[in-house]
Amino acid sequence: MLVLTAACAIGAGGVFALGLSRRLPEVALLATVLWVVSLLPLTHGLLLSGHLYGPNAGTTVAVMWAVPTALVAGLPLLLDGTAPRRWSAAKWRGWAWGTAALGTLGAAALLILLDLVPAPVLSREPPAALELGLTPVVHSFIGALDQKDHGAFGTSKSRSARSPRPVTR
Repeated sequence: MLVLTAACAIGAGGVFALGLSRRLPEVALLATVLWVVSLLPLTHGLLLSGHLYGPNAGTTVAVMWAVPTALVAGLPLLLDGTAPRRWSAAKWRGWAWGTAALGTLGAAALLILLDLVPAPVLSREPPAALELGLTPVVHSFIGALDQKDHGAFGTSKSRSARSPRPVTR
């Protein structure tokens, strides 16, 4: 698990740098989502009891906060046609840097202060309200990203830029 999440975080960092250097807001924001959603599970793996630390609450907290934090990081991608989207389109670099920094600081805080946030107690019978409430939100977010035209930030100028024509000979 540690190797895969570390590779994912490294890849997200590279894509984030690419998005920033080429001024591609959607790429940078999606890389931020990937950064956060891989960094917190990496923290979870490091905090597992018996590896580097003993039993601690940070193990559960890190994995439980990965998806909600990634949802916040990717929020500007879902706000198409709204005033908050226009604001975030102008401030996309700050949003991307800020959410990446918050995810990184949160992961570092959990590694330093193991019991910073108490672990939620989830029952298995019936499923906890948090699990039931968060699952449709996550699926809706992923479905909306899948269905969205990724030209929301004005990076795709023409139809040909969005869908290349097939090569004919």
